[in-house]
Amino acid sequence: MRKVLFLIFISFLFSSCHLRNLTGSGEITFKKSFYAQRISGGSYGSDEVVNAYLVKETEHLAVYVENGYSISDYALVRIYQDFENYYTDMINIYGDHTDLDGNSKVIILLMKLNQTTSTTTSSVLGYFRPSDLIYGKGNNGEILYMDIEKSNLDPNKMVGTILHEFQHLINYNLNKDNIDVWLNEALSESATILYNDNTIIDRMTEFNKLEGYYSFYTWNLPSDWNGESSGDSTTQQSIFSSYPSSAMFMYWLYIKSNYNKNIFKDIVNVKYLDSYSRIHSIATKYGIVSYSWDDLLLKWIVDVDHGVVKKDDKNKAYVNTYKKNATVLYPGAILIVQGKKSYQIGGKTPNIYYKEYEGYKYTTGSTMMYNRENNNKEDRTALVNKDTSLSTDNTGVKLTIPNSIF
Repeated sequence: MRKVLFLIFISFLFSSCHLRNLTGSGEITFKKSFYAQRISGGSYGSDEVVNAYLVKETEHLAVYVENGYSISDYALVRIYQDFENYYTDMINIYGDHTDLDGNSKVIILLMKLNQTTSTTTSSVLGYFRPSDLIYGKGNNGEILYMDIEKSNLDPNKMVGTILHEFQHLINYNLNKDNIDVWLNEALSESATILYNDNTIIDRMTEFNKLEGYYSFYTWNLPSDWNGESSGDSTTQQSIFSSYPSSAMFMYWLYIKSNYNKNIFKDIVNVKYLDSYSRIHSIATKYGIVSYSWDDLLLKWIVDVDHGVVKKDDKNKAYVNTYKKNATVLYPGAILIVQGKKSYQIGGKTPNIYYKEYEGYKYTTGSTMMYNRENNNKEDRTALVNKDTSLSTDNTGVKLTIPNSIF
């Protein structure tokens, strides 16, 4: 099985065999055993028993540490204080969680998650297992599995991960698997945006390193999405361009709503709509956009290009230009290229119908979106596949860009 790179804050939906809680109940005891998975070289291992001891219990939280390891006082305080500080607000915005084990608490298990690390595989900071919330499976409780070594090394970053995963835990109670992965991840990104400035800056830094290809709702991009071989490390790293793109999109919504966190609560509450309509309808409610989904994508990328998406004068998001000759433009993906010369989609030059928007020209009725002409900087063209999903007939389109455009 090909190993894949994991960026921080990644959570996956796991299926597991039928297991009982090893302690037989949800009682908070000094010693406790859990079924958990470790990661080696980017791959999850099978379930194993992890024995742990209790280090802190608060009103809504119980923190366990794997036997043989310890947590620093500073890291422990940051974890439980921030969790308690934001717990009530997160419940108000994202909804309530289950209490399958009857202890009225969320358990954080600090364990050695990463068995091996290298320069080509990023460490996993933590995960949540939905199987724990299905009676008769997993550990039968509300549990977040976090890396003990990373917790000691960077508690601030770990807090952001915990809040990200806590949203996933809440979301599973509300939606089970009936939510698109990209929206679930976007909501988790919004949680870290609200409560962890360190995460905003980290995601902004990651976003600014992207090479002109932005996507947040075609979540699992194929390995050859940028026209290169799947074995190329740059290709593999770019697979997870979705995370920073998602974070900056949700941060943009937050900024455009005048920093009103209720915009995320409203997105959560319109469950009767599909994911795209949920975002678009709430963006319309807050006066951010009034037309179509592609209009929303356009305004987002234009505002990023204008420097609107920023934390402060030193930390702001910006777009880069794509430097390769070919790629596959998947649904929802945006490609920024330099210049306004000819290019081809699917081997053909498309007919383009331009429309003006804030100094930009953009197209309607095709996969193209806008072309910027600015005397003060080089022209740029943004190409967007406006489809909302990968269908059976594969809506990803091959894009060829002549060398002359650079």
